[in-house]
Amino acid sequence: MDMNDLKGQMINAIKRLKRPDINVIGVDISDGFIKLAHVYSSEDHSSRIYVDGAMIYRLPYGIIQDDSIIDDESLSVHLRRAIDQFGLRINDICMGLHSNQVIIKKITIPAMTQFELVKQIKFEIDDIIPYDIDDVYVDFDIIGTNSDELDKMDVLIIACKKDIANTYRQIAKKAGLTLKYLDCESFALENATAALGIADEPSATAIFDIGYNTTSISVLIDSQPLYSKTIVFGTKLLESMICDHYEIKATGGHKVIEGYMEKIEDDLVDRFADMLADALLKLIDFYMASGFMDVPIKRVIFAGGGAMIQRVQPLVAESGVFPGDVTVYNINTQNLYTGTDAELQGFIDTNIAMLLVPIGLSLRNMDNRS
Repeated sequence: MDMNDLKGQMINAIKRLKRPDINVIGVDISDGFIKLAHVYSSEDHSSRIYVDGAMIYRLPYGIIQDDSIIDDESLSVHLRRAIDQFGLRINDICMGLHSNQVIIKKITIPAMTQFELVKQIKFEIDDIIPYDIDDVYVDFDIIGTNSDELDKMDVLIIACKKDIANTYRQIAKKAGLTLKYLDCESFALENATAALGIADEPSATAIFDIGYNTTSISVLIDSQPLYSKTIVFGTKLLESMICDHYEIKATGGHKVIEGYMEKIEDDLVDRFADMLADALLKLIDFYMASGFMDVPIKRVIFAGGGAMIQRVQPLVAESGVFPGDVTVYNINTQNLYTGTDAELQGFIDTNIAMLLVPIGLSLRNMDNRS
């Protein structure tokens, strides 16, 4: 979302074209961390993506809780510190909205031109936006003709409350930064996986982003967003299980999990993986019940901090939560090029599950829209 021109800026399709006038750092803020990335395309317009910076900055516990900003003043201070440590002299950023901060819904309406839809959109979404239309920013993307009713078309609606968007803008401003774009994190995930060549196929790919407090599903076809939903379930539950088992105090922000990563007993991981599988099944059920029974998921990608916990991903994959014809992809970073910086390449390879969102946000640098 361009903060100077909010209309028509939330849908981001990767074009892999050089745009020297767009130069933003992708900023992903979550419970416990600020994640940064800066990418750009090659001069020959090949599919290779150049990365000249990626970083995970730890936030003090309490600034973000349950994906909600508690202390925006402190967040601005730490965002500035993170950008300074990042080391690139770039003050323009693209930040991501959590899935629970936006409404994304597909609707089917009578066929019309985009110009006509601009005038009609507020009447079409009156039933699906639970807020006053004047209190939200609304965007849409025409998906195409409805497969069952050829005189109708499918439209993806995206809405965000203005006060949420303005909070992010003020945080950036207080940090001495310019918020050039505000995107949906689910779209950023989709952009990153599409750029890595994972999700550019004509059948449904589900990206499960396993965070500290929440887990979300983003479904896309041909790199285009189709569905997104978030539920309350995350690695905070595993942290609680570790604290109970070892009789220690929870400190929040992943510190307990990190401290016990190498010695978590198999039983704890097994139990958490079983509960995660149930949560993913619930998300899949929500997806199927939202009108997508005829668009079954064929590929699955795990992202977020929860995807980095040892043995969790294979345990969930083997649990039977996914049908036998579903492929679980491991993220391949071969399209991400860091030149001769072996340390940066190793950092990206190790932490790619947590870096997908900021990479996807920084892919604005390769967007060819005006």
